[in-house]
Amino acid sequence: MAKVQAKTKAPISNSKSTGLAVQLWFGENQSLLGLEATRWREEFRKRHPQAILVRLEYEKKQTDELEKSLQQAVWGGGLFSEKKLIELTNFLQADGKSGLAMQILSLVESLPPGVFVVFIETEKVLWSKNLPAAFKKLITAGKVAVREFNDLSSLELEKWISQQFKQQGVNVSPLVARQLAAMVGNDFLKLIQEIVKLTAYRQGGEIKIEDINLLVESDLKDDTFVLLTAVAKRDLAAATNALARQFRQGVSSQQLVGMLTWHLRTLMSVRQALDSSRTKLSAKQLAEETGLHPFVINKVLQQIPYYSAKKIAWLYAELSDLDIKLKTSRVEPEARFGWFLSKLATLSINQT
Repeated sequence: MAKVQAKTKAPISNSKSTGLAVQLWFGENQSLLGLEATRWREEFRKRHPQAILVRLEYEKKQTDELEKSLQQAVWGGGLFSEKKLIELTNFLQADGKSGLAMQILSLVESLPPGVFVVFIETEKVLWSKNLPAAFKKLITAGKVAVREFNDLSSLELEKWISQQFKQQGVNVSPLVARQLAAMVGNDFLKLIQEIVKLTAYRQGGEIKIEDINLLVESDLKDDTFVLLTAVAKRDLAAATNALARQFRQGVSSQQLVGMLTWHLRTLMSVRQALDSSRTKLSAKQLAEETGLHPFVINKVLQQIPYYSAKKIAWLYAELSDLDIKLKTSRVEPEARFGWFLSKLATLSINQT
């Protein structure tokens, strides 16, 4: 099967993940999960042209019908088919005491040869509920593989983008991968579309920053700019409001870290260009020097007076520390970000 970068950090350990006939996929990045599901279907069809593919989605009002459909999907045979791939979406939401739940657990224990089942959860898995708790035991016993799809870090995302371009027969510079990552974020379905579009536009030739700025519509939220402006001015209230708007818009904690990281890198690029020049550089000259879009340069120039190289480096270190804590702590992301902003608000003048 095609590989995808996904982080597994479920509350269960599962080392024999890829070879099992039963898989459980979940996580906050549904676009990455969806992309991998599509690849699995395509790969399965290539390997087994006569295979049967069945996709069922859980609905509480249709529990009885789904029980019958699942029975038919697993045990019903095709005349020439030897393999089956069955996708069950949100089936862990079923009542743990229902006949469907019992059927699901029995299926995992006694799956017929040649049948592969992928449980796909689009919502957060509540491991304390009856059916997920029973599934957890099967996972621990090594009968179910677990794959959790989360947002990638900035560096992981840039590497992923470079790999996708390479599969299209194109090598891109780290700067190009960074720009595309910053403009699209962890929306992997859109990233694939943009990569294909950029490759076609250049007909396999070198892709430049200018091509991305011309063809790709940015998803970068203005609130990221507002947040860092408020941080620069040590306005905790404005920064907190900007952060709250980000979470209300559905921006994940890792996506927010990625956008802030990209913005700090952009600030540092402009700061270094200004500090190393013997003459005052215009916005056009800065754009040429850094490879950034003039619009981005004009926005950054509004913040540069508040940001020395030392302050940017300090913020970058604090953001890296926050990223680690978000990945290793059970504290809610909004609370972690709140503490982060409170710490920034105490930054003394001599640190800036």
